Amino acid sequence: MGRRSTNAGLPRVALALGLCALLTLLAPLLLGRDAPPRIDAHELARVVDRQNRTIARLQEQLRRPAAPPPRRADASREPQRAPPPPRRVDRAPQRPAPAPGRNDAWRPVEITKDDWVVYLRAQKTGSQTLWTTLLDVFDGGAWGPRRCVRGPFCGHRCENVLRDAFIKASKERKCHLFVRAHANLHDYQRAFESVNRNGRVHYLAFLRDPVKRALSEHDHITNGLVAQFGPHVFGKAWDYDFTDRTRASLSDWLMCTACRVGASNRQARFLAGLATTGELAEGEGTAAGDARLYDAASQNLRACVFVGVLDRFDESMLLLKETFPGPLRNFRSFADAPHPKLGRRRAPDAAALARLRELNAVDQRLYDEAKVLAGGGMY
Repeated sequence: MGRRSTNAGLPRVALALGLCALLTLLAPLLLGRDAPPRIDAHELARVVDRQNRTIARLQEQLRRPAAPPPRRADASREPQRAPPPPRRVDRAPQRPAPAPGRNDAWRPVEITKDDWVVYLRAQKTGSQTLWTTLLDVFDGGAWGPRRCVRGPFCGHRCENVLRDAFIKASKERKCHLFVRAHANLHDYQRAFESVNRNGRVHYLAFLRDPVKRALSEHDHITNGLVAQFGPHVFGKAWDYDFTDRTRASLSDWLMCTACRVGASNRQARFLAGLATTGELAEGEGTAAGDARLYDAASQNLRACVFVGVLDRFDESMLLLKETFPGPLRNFRSFADAPHPKLGRRRAPDAAALARLRELNAVDQRLYDEAKVLAGGGMY
């Protein structure tokens, strides 16, 4: 029902006022107390006349349209700005064409009950939006329950955590979608050896400009967004410990030996499969070691069924939908899911920025290749 106008009660208020006036004059007689010698009829007539004029004035106000209520001065009462609408995923992307001399062109994937889908989730590559979207829209009906679950969360030496999760998923016929852990290819492959006998593993990779990615990691780590939670975050979201907030510049971070796992070639290390999560590959940082790192990462990148890049996120999400036409048939839109603990960007000095580019030379080569693999007609 619509809200009633408050003007509807005005005649009743006027009538009440008139009755009050009459009762005031008649109260002494009604209560049996000493009364004036007589009631002045002229005075009573004047009282009634005033009340009649009041009622007429109120009735005239009722015939006028009600004025809108005044705006609140309190800014906290103002309506909040609506969040941006979901971004649509309802047009087919141009399918990437194979590069010259290659036979590993993109193709759609059909999921069977023995298959697994794994997202190699490197930190600060837009992974929060990607994994939450997949968890929300991926149809796990090929494995049993259509609704997939979060899966394990790990960020350092994840082989045992993943193996236990795979065994449990196999026994209980749960969803075979693993998208949440910050675990690299090395740990996934070794965990699968104990449970995966017949099915295929479909790996997804999503890369970002290496310098932008490393700067984002630096901001996240050194702004206290890790230190504020205490030591328990080590091994969960991150694979090294950096909690000295007094030395938080980019130059300080690059001098931290443990931070090399984040500051240099993180994406290549995730894909190469040469060392467990959080450890440098053998010889990494030397010419021979970096060449070996790139070769292994490049080969595994080409084996991924889906490769996306953050700088072309919308197009990559379209390609993701086309890669899994069955499980993602209801994937029509997605909402950005920035990390709940965003850091504040500090302007890096030129020397530190140049050093960061140098440390990520392998990642840069891999990222350039990822744009070709992901793109076809997109680039």
